[in-house]
Amino acid sequence: MEVEILDISNNIASVVTKSEYIDYLHLAKVNDEWVIVNVLWDFNRKE
Repeated sequence: MEVEILDISNNIASVVTKSEYIDYLHLAKVNDEWVIVNVLWDFNRKE
């Protein structure tokens, strides 16, 4: 699995993961812990 941090700020971040699926994750820092607040995914159609 590939994991890439697309952008990170004080309390928010965007991450993409690639394996069988491609996942775009939005994270928020709550009580000093990162939590996933949204996921957008699709099947990884390798060309």
